[in-house]
Amino acid sequence: MAGMQMVPTGNGSEFTIEPEPNYTYRMDWVNKRIVGHIQEIDGIEAVKQVAMKILMTERFIFAIYDWFYGLQIADLFGMPHSYVESEYKRRAKDALMADDRIRDVVDFKFSWKFDECNVLMMIVTDFGESQITGEVTWV
Repeated sequence: MAGMQMVPTGNGSEFTIEPEPNYTYRMDWVNKRIVGHIQEIDGIEAVKQVAMKILMTERFIFAIYDWFYGLQIADLFGMPHSYVESEYKRRAKDALMADDRIRDVVDFKFSWKFDECNVLMMIVTDFGESQITGEVTWV
């Protein structure tokens, strides 16, 4: 998946491996637009954005993505809350850790309003930790 690429440099007998930059486009989540590039400072914003996009994409539906991209949640609608919470944790962790910059997904907190669920979680990345949100709602 997306991650830091290593590029060998040198004269053939001696070389060093230098990481390539971790640039991506910037998403405007409110207006649902791509608004430019993220200028790499520490890389956490790029990874956080990728994590949000993974959580918002239903797995196995869109031909443009391989089977390792996205989060399968459509079958969770209407299921008991305890089942949704345990499956969401497992599936979100599996989906997010397909990106080699994400080391772990921890501290899941579920907030229910009828049959809609907002999820707060912490991603542990190569660049630090960040809280992200996901949801299970009727579309």
